[in-house]
Amino acid sequence: MIKTTALAGIITLIVMSSPQSLANTASKIETMISPAENWVISKQDKTHQITSYIKMEDNQPVRSFRVDSTLNTGIDDVIRIHKDVDNLKKWFWGTRKAVLIKEVSESEFYYYTVFKAPLVPDRDAVMLARIIPQPDNRDVRILQLNSVDDVQYSGDKGMVRVANINISIKMTGQGLSKTKIEAIGQFDPGGNIPLWVANHIQSRAPYLTMLGLQRMIETSGKK
Repeated sequence: MIKTTALAGIITLIVMSSPQSLANTASKIETMISPAENWVISKQDKTHQITSYIKMEDNQPVRSFRVDSTLNTGIDDVIRIHKDVDNLKKWFWGTRKAVLIKEVSESEFYYYTVFKAPLVPDRDAVMLARIIPQPDNRDVRILQLNSVDDVQYSGDKGMVRVANINISIKMTGQGLSKTKIEAIGQFDPGGNIPLWVANHIQSRAPYLTMLGLQRMIETSGKK
């Protein structure tokens, strides 16, 4: 059984509402993606401008991940694709199913998702997504994704509920046609699963998800 605690000092996914709290969130994410954090490159794709990293955390069996890239579209388009829950399975690695549960506002929503898991039963989760603008920089948005257990949703039969998903994505608009992405997080699939399988997911999924997002953007641009 893999168990996780909060990613103290690495990932902070807390519901915030005040301008000062939002500014603090941006500051923490700047710290999280600092080169001084000793990330190890797991995949570098110069053709697609994607670099993914992994890092072991103290007292945690599952590695954290980070992925950086530059997308050939504006920040509003990137946000639109993330909010299109029905089509997450087309690009988000391992997603077999995604269903919108509740839209709280234009910047906050809950959804149910099912992940294909290698060699073990599929996993599912109820996710909370929040898009946080930065008052001091209109070109930056923070997308926070975290699994929650306080929303009643039965889900599909035979699934194993994930223990923990925490992802913070910093999106920085670079003009009208470029967006820099810096994402960091941890995925604990929960249940009885070999540790090497969990860590394999951490090292491969972020890169493949970013590659899928790029392809989704290219497809959307051709319509």
